[in-house]
Amino acid sequence: MLDYDPLEATVMPNSSKKPPKDWGSVEGRLSEISERGVRRVYVYDRLLDKHIRCHVTDEILEDIAPYWRKRVTVSGLIRYHSNWEIKDIEVQSFEVFPPSETLPSFDDVRGIFKCV
Repeated sequence: MLDYDPLEATVMPNSSKKPPKDWGSVEGRLSEISERGVRRVYVYDRLLDKHIRCHVTDEILEDIAPYWRKRVTVSGLIRYHSNWEIKDIEVQSFEVFPPSETLPSFDDVRGIFKCV
């Protein structure tokens, strides 16, 4: 049975069931790298104000390590707590955002779209 909370506008799972898993992505700053025991990194999600634990392979750890403190998106199998908060993610791939100083400025893009 699913409960609907109109204030949250989300469907909440019945708490008696096993916590859900789903494929998805997490975006944020690569905030911590650990190879103690299990290989993992942490991505700080500003929207959730939370560090998300990300399990990675040795290969992904080697590839992602140079991007410490950079903005990234990690994608893979997300595991949730029973309240639908993200517990962790088994990372299958990642992307790095370009540095903000390389992005076009407002003046660079002004005039691209016509105002109606």
